[in-house]
Amino acid sequence: PPLSLSAASHALRRVRPLFSTTVRSFSSDPTATADAPKTALILGSSGCLGSALVSHLSSRSSKSASQRGGGITVIGADCVEPSSEQLDNHLLDAFIPLPHPSTNPTLAKTTRELCLGLKELDDLSGSPGRWYDGPSGPESGLTLDAVICASGGWEGDPPTASGKVDDPTDSWMEKLIEADADAHGDGVERMLRMNLYPVLAAGRAMDLYMGEQGLFVAIGAAAALAPCPAMYAYGLSKSAVHHYIQTLGASSGPKTGLGHKSQRKKATVELRRSKAYLDDMTALAILPSMIDTPNNRKFADKDADFDNWTKPEDIAKEIGEWLEKPYLRPNSGALIKVFPDRKRGEGAVFNLAR
Repeated sequence: PPLSLSAASHALRRVRPLFSTTVRSFSSDPTATADAPKTALILGSSGCLGSALVSHLSSRSSKSASQRGGGITVIGADCVEPSSEQLDNHLLDAFIPLPHPSTNPTLAKTTRELCLGLKELDDLSGSPGRWYDGPSGPESGLTLDAVICASGGWEGDPPTASGKVDDPTDSWMEKLIEADADAHGDGVERMLRMNLYPVLAAGRAMDLYMGEQGLFVAIGAAAALAPCPAMYAYGLSKSAVHHYIQTLGASSGPKTGLGHKSQRKKATVELRRSKAYLDDMTALAILPSMIDTPNNRKFADKDADFDNWTKPEDIAKEIGEWLEKPYLRPNSGALIKVFPDRKRGEGAVFNLAR
């Protein structure tokens, strides 16, 4: 049976079903088309890019439901509460609270909160899915068609701690070294918690609940394709995201996917046997140079040309196309740069980077 998210009938610990709707159960029907109802999980659903994705996929849901009998159920997950617009306009079907980076959550804690939240949604179906019976068990209950990680953040590297005194002592020098180590260590860990941990947590959710022709999307950074002076912590966190997506690409999708053929054959045979969803799943990373958000504008140079910044809505539209039309997706493992379409004066261009 379909999964009902009725807020009135269930008291949940981690998940808030927000409105009466339906999350589809997995269907192995080979005649299923792109018009079939779909379910998308969006990490970072309260941020600017995540909000654009929520709005776009929800609008597609309304159009699909009225025209074709399909629709898109949107599950949000974030460390920030849903906006009043999302609540008032019923844009989210369910919301999973995640630990805030300021609380210094471990990767294990972020993963645990996300996956336990999805399990509670799965429990609502009354027909538990693969969580209970393993990847080869009955494929029912909650199934995700897309896992989209739109969370992230930026900060530059902290300055080296320094100070001047007339007569420095060993104790003073020790405190200075400790302060410098703390500042740099905290900076790196913040970037990992903001940019990498949500992607890795989403990967575990993918393992548990991804369905046929699944789509996994993470946000990388064009800057991380090259050295990143003065922001190495940001660069290494985004480079790790790129590596993760390319690794997924080497073990997912059809044989035309990226990756060395011999490596794919040796390393992925057993993996694909235990995780059937990998056979037709697509993992992609979108690499913007700069996304046009209020926070980015706040810290922009005075002469910044915002017309050269990518609009969140353009990224959301492209991901929506990939979700509804799998034949338009690039090869699994692709890193895709995005920038404004200057010829048309609107929209964005998506080009393969690697």
